[in-house]
Amino acid sequence: MIAFNSQYRADLSGYVRSRKVKVTLTENVVEELKDYLLNIDLRKLGKTHGELINKDIDFLESVDLGKHKEKKIDVSPKIIDDNLVLSPLSYFSLQGLGGHKFIKFDIRDILEALAFKHLHYEFNCDIPSIEKAFKDTHPMARNDSSILMDLVGQYIDNLAMLKDFEIGDKSYLGYADNTMYDFFGNKFTIHELNYNAVLMSTFKIATLVSIVDLSDFLSEYGVNYLPVGYIGTEVYFMVDEYPSLDCQFNLIVEVFDRRFRFKKDYSIVEKGV
Repeated sequence: MIAFNSQYRADLSGYVRSRKVKVTLTENVVEELKDYLLNIDLRKLGKTHGELINKDIDFLESVDLGKHKEKKIDVSPKIIDDNLVLSPLSYFSLQGLGGHKFIKFDIRDILEALAFKHLHYEFNCDIPSIEKAFKDTHPMARNDSSILMDLVGQYIDNLAMLKDFEIGDKSYLGYADNTMYDFFGNKFTIHELNYNAVLMSTFKIATLVSIVDLSDFLSEYGVNYLPVGYIGTEVYFMVDEYPSLDCQFNLIVEVFDRRFRFKKDYSIVEKGV
């Protein structure tokens, strides 16, 4: 569940410790994979993912295949600076190798809801207004996310609008030291009067917690999986088989003293996406 002070770091260690996929590299595979990576349009990706692709290329150019011109490696997930990444090759290389199945879940609405939790006072939306909007919810129930998103949608229609969003309500800042907390209780010193650092931290950790919760569902449904990371607002898994369409993936978000249920459907990832 995505909630204040979620124990995401402890939870994730068990999910990534023993998970891996074996990859066999040969001279032909290395050259074809390098060509594939070089043809990815980096303009469609963020800086972090561009760096992952360049790191993959560096690894492929330096890998020692030995006298048999073949090397087997284990690709496994790691948590670095609250990001889940694969090592020594990224998701993009696994896609380029082919022969694997991938699915993705979009958590854009969850990130928008968490941004609203940070910014609602900036939008002049106070607690009485929120309570009025939630009059048909129950504090102990798992309420449908549409009730929350109907409110959020009145103020946030896309995440791009939040870049460099200025801090107007100084009451958010610590009185003596210009500090602020993200949704998960991590403390930041604010050097510029905008929400970039706090929102990015909240988004990264919410993505990790979503990976944990979705992993639980995949395990429950008997799907062998490998969490491989995220692109934008979508989280990706490699799976041995696609989950049944009857499977339900419900992510729970706790905000404003309510729990909201976000129903998630997966999409099949085609090669090159």
